[in-house]
Amino acid sequence: MKKKTFLSWSTGKDSAWALHILRQDPKINLLGLFTVMNKAYGRVSMHATRPDLLKGMSNRIQAVS
Repeated sequence: MKKKTFLSWSTGKDSAWALHILRQDPKINLLGLFTVMNKAYGRVSMHATRPDLLKGMSNRIQAVS
């Protein structure tokens, strides 16, 4: 049985690498990504990424899956 998994997406290179590794593992069922947003600034907490860039990353990730 595959392990159901969500990935914490910080928008950085380490998240991208983790996504790459998880996608290659046949024991993983990657259900989705989640991101923590800073409500006061409206940006991703870890890297202060703008929502429009986050949306672009999301669209691109879906396109290559």
